[in-house]
Amino acid sequence: MGQNHANANVISTQMGIPAGTQLEGKIIKALSGFYYVKTIEGTYMCRARGIFKKKGNAPLVGDDVTIVVNPTTDSDEMEGRIEVMHERRNSFIRPPVANIDNFLIVLAAKDPDPSLEILDRFLVMSEAAGVIPIIIINKMDLVDNDKIEQTIRHIYEKYYDVHFLSTLNDDMGDLDVLLSDMQGHVLAFAGPSGAGKTSLITKVLNLEQPDETYQSDETQFDGGRYLQESSDTTDQRIYSGESLKTSDVSGKTGRGRHTTRHTEIHVTPKGALVMDTPGFTSFEIIDILSEEIAEYFPDFPQGKCRFKNCKHLDEPDCAIKEALQDGKIAESRYHSYLAMMRDAIQKEENQY
Repeated sequence: MGQNHANANVISTQMGIPAGTQLEGKIIKALSGFYYVKTIEGTYMCRARGIFKKKGNAPLVGDDVTIVVNPTTDSDEMEGRIEVMHERRNSFIRPPVANIDNFLIVLAAKDPDPSLEILDRFLVMSEAAGVIPIIIINKMDLVDNDKIEQTIRHIYEKYYDVHFLSTLNDDMGDLDVLLSDMQGHVLAFAGPSGAGKTSLITKVLNLEQPDETYQSDETQFDGGRYLQESSDTTDQRIYSGESLKTSDVSGKTGRGRHTTRHTEIHVTPKGALVMDTPGFTSFEIIDILSEEIAEYFPDFPQGKCRFKNCKHLDEPDCAIKEALQDGKIAESRYHSYLAMMRDAIQKEENQY
């Protein structure tokens, strides 16, 4: 009896960690019903308690959790069970991820030409989600003047962190300095297809550059731990290969062809956590009422209009319209606001 009990203790120990031990960690990938949780003792393949799914609160990549170590099995993986999901700072439906600290919003200086409205939509999404945005203009080697840089700096630099670089020429600007200050931060790259997000991630992670030509943002695996490609957009993985494949920009549409079908978290040499996702290329502004949109434009004067419920359209004594006329607000920003307002009002009308 005593001998069997001793053997049970040996069997229940994983890499020196006794079964039943509680560990804090972060979900770094989700695959086929398993969640891979990175802890100070290593990465554990975990199932989640059924109560989470029953309550409509299934774990997401990026979640901070408490796990319990399982007894040793014949599996090569260290195994555990997710017991506690800690409060999220933010979460997203498409892609299904959580707890992002910063959005690195990437636009191309050219090929495709940058859209300030798309940039503004990403910025509003970031502000509404409580995520700090950082603007990155890539492919600066494709422009032969500083017009785009002057425009971006004039409109955005007072309110947002802005960086200009060229991944093709290994000109990363001061992005390395920025990443050095982001140890432990969870970063997500966002932006339209074709901006060069994957090429930028490759540079940031010091991975092998796949091609010496500009490619699109979307990735496939090449030589990685998981070689199969899944069509399930909820298939979320951590990358452990040598390079990320990119697909070229479509000559017909001028946009990158979408090939990413998974979410993965990378750890940079600087210690930041980079979340590469298939979903932050386009999105709806959701869960934002039309009357709240202006609050997410930091360059718009707040609370100074004559009417408290001013929508900044045709109302008299509107502080935002006055700032626009005085040149204190860029016309492109106000046009972006109008486009988002139209979308929000139409959505609200369709709900009733």
